[in-house]
Amino acid sequence: MSPPAASDFANAWIRAWNTRDLPAILAHYADDCVLHTPLAQWLAPSTQGVLLGKPAMAAYWGKALQRPGEWQFALTHVHTGVNSLGLAYEGPLGPVTEFCVFNDQHLVCQAHVLYAPERLQALFHRPV
Repeated sequence: MSPPAASDFANAWIRAWNTRDLPAILAHYADDCVLHTPLAQWLAPSTQGVLLGKPAMAAYWGKALQRPGEWQFALTHVHTGVNSLGLAYEGPLGPVTEFCVFNDQHLVCQAHVLYAPERLQALFHRPV
Protein backbone atom coordinates (compact mmCIF):
# COMPACT_ATOMS: atom_id res chain seq x y z
CA MET A 1 0.00 0.00 0.00
CA SER A 2 1.42 3.36 -0.93
CA PRO A 3 2.03 5.90 1.83
CA PRO A 4 -0.57 8.36 0.40
CA ALA A 5 -3.21 5.61 0.15
CA ALA A 6 -2.42 4.47 3.70
CA SER A 7 -2.68 8.02 4.99
CA ASP A 8 -6.00 8.58 3.20
CA PHE A 9 -7.41 5.33 4.59
CA ALA A 10 -6.19 6.08 8.13
CA ASN A 11 -7.64 9.59 8.19
CA ALA A 12 -11.01 8.46 6.81
CA TRP A 13 -11.10 5.55 9.28
CA ILE A 14 -10.34 7.79 12.28
CA ARG A 15 -12.90 10.36 11.10
CA ALA A 16 -15.60 7.67 10.78
CA TRP A 17 -14.94 6.42 14.30
CA ASN A 18 -14.75 9.89 15.83
CA THR A 19 -18.10 10.84 14.30
CA ARG A 20 -19.59 7.47 15.35
CA ASP A 21 -20.71 6.87 11.77
CA LEU A 22 -21.29 3.10 11.58
CA PRO A 23 -21.98 2.98 7.81
CA ALA A 24 -18.77 4.93 7.15
CA ILE A 25 -16.81 2.61 9.46
CA LEU A 26 -18.21 -0.50 7.78
CA ALA A 27 -17.48 0.89 4.31
CA HIS A 28 -13.80 0.17 4.95
CA TYR A 29 -14.39 -3.56 5.40
CA ALA A 30 -15.16 -6.48 3.07
CA ASP A 31 -18.40 -8.35 3.67
CA ASP A 32 -16.44 -11.45 4.72
CA CYS A 33 -13.88 -9.64 6.88
CA VAL A 34 -12.52 -11.43 9.93
CA LEU A 35 -11.81 -9.18 12.93
CA HIS A 36 -9.74 -10.38 15.89
CA THR A 37 -10.16 -8.21 18.98
CA PRO A 38 -9.66 -9.10 22.64
CA LEU A 39 -12.47 -6.74 23.65
CA ALA A 40 -14.99 -9.02 21.92
CA GLN A 41 -13.63 -11.90 23.96
CA TRP A 42 -14.96 -10.21 27.11
CA LEU A 43 -17.89 -8.16 25.80
CA ALA A 44 -19.31 -10.93 23.61
CA PRO A 45 -17.76 -14.14 24.99
CA SER A 46 -19.45 -16.41 22.45
CA THR A 47 -17.26 -14.81 19.75
CA GLN A 48 -14.04 -15.96 21.44
CA GLY A 49 -12.59 -12.64 20.26
CA VAL A 50 -13.23 -13.25 16.56
CA LEU A 51 -15.97 -11.48 14.61
CA LEU A 52 -16.82 -13.20 11.33
CA GLY A 53 -18.25 -10.96 8.62
CA LYS A 54 -19.61 -7.47 8.37
CA PRO A 55 -22.98 -8.26 10.04
CA ALA A 56 -21.21 -9.49 13.19
CA MET A 57 -18.95 -6.44 13.17
CA ALA A 58 -21.96 -4.12 12.67
CA ALA A 59 -23.81 -5.64 15.63
CA TYR A 60 -20.75 -5.47 17.89
CA TRP A 61 -19.69 -1.95 16.91
CA GLY A 62 -23.28 -0.70 16.89
CA LYS A 63 -23.47 -1.47 20.61
CA ALA A 64 -20.10 0.15 21.25
CA LEU A 65 -21.06 3.32 19.40
CA GLN A 66 -24.18 3.71 21.56
CA ARG A 67 -22.17 3.83 24.76
CA PRO A 68 -22.38 7.21 26.45
CA GLY A 69 -19.47 9.53 26.95
CA GLU A 70 -17.04 11.45 24.87
CA TRP A 71 -14.28 9.45 23.30
CA GLN A 72 -12.05 10.10 20.36
CA PHE A 73 -9.31 8.25 18.55
CA ALA A 74 -6.10 10.16 17.84
CA LEU A 75 -3.94 8.74 15.07
CA THR A 76 -0.28 8.53 16.06
CA HIS A 77 1.34 6.46 13.29
CA VAL A 78 0.56 4.73 10.04
CA HIS A 79 2.78 1.87 8.89
CA THR A 80 2.51 0.47 5.37
CA GLY A 81 3.12 -3.02 4.05
CA VAL A 82 2.23 -5.22 1.11
CA ASN A 83 -1.57 -4.96 0.83
CA SER A 84 -1.61 -4.04 4.50
CA LEU A 85 -1.19 -1.29 7.02
CA GLY A 86 -0.85 -0.78 10.71
CA LEU A 87 -2.73 1.98 12.49
CA ALA A 88 -1.39 3.18 15.81
CA TYR A 89 -3.74 5.41 17.72
CA GLU A 90 -4.71 6.57 21.18
CA GLY A 91 -8.19 5.70 22.33
CA PRO A 92 -10.15 5.44 25.57
CA LEU A 93 -8.09 2.36 26.51
CA GLY A 94 -4.76 4.02 25.78
CA PRO A 95 -2.50 3.06 22.89
CA VAL A 96 -3.93 0.66 20.30
CA THR A 97 -2.44 -0.92 17.20
CA GLU A 98 -4.68 -2.24 14.46
CA PHE A 99 -3.18 -4.35 11.70
CA CYS A 100 -5.28 -4.52 8.52
CA VAL A 101 -4.92 -6.71 5.44
CA PHE A 102 -6.63 -5.57 2.22
CA ASN A 103 -8.27 -7.57 -0.55
CA ASP A 104 -8.18 -6.80 -4.28
CA GLN A 105 -11.05 -4.31 -3.86
CA HIS A 106 -8.93 -2.33 -1.34
CA LEU A 107 -11.22 -3.30 1.54
CA VAL A 108 -10.04 -4.70 4.85
CA CYS A 109 -10.47 -8.49 4.74
CA GLN A 110 -8.67 -9.26 8.00
CA ALA A 111 -7.90 -7.11 11.01
CA HIS A 112 -6.19 -7.66 14.35
CA VAL A 113 -6.65 -5.15 17.19
CA LEU A 114 -3.88 -5.08 19.78
CA TYR A 115 -4.00 -3.50 23.24
CA ALA A 116 -1.46 -3.23 26.04
CA PRO A 117 -2.18 -6.20 28.36
CA GLU A 118 -2.12 -4.05 31.49
CA ARG A 119 -4.86 -1.82 30.04
CA LEU A 120 -7.13 -4.78 29.31
CA GLN A 121 -6.39 -6.34 32.69
CA ALA A 122 -7.28 -3.11 34.47
CA LEU A 123 -10.47 -2.74 32.45
CA PHE A 124 -11.68 -6.27 33.03
CA HIS A 125 -10.11 -6.81 36.48
CA ARG A 126 -8.57 -10.13 35.51
CA PRO A 127 -5.43 -11.35 33.74
CA VAL A 128 -5.35 -11.26 29.97
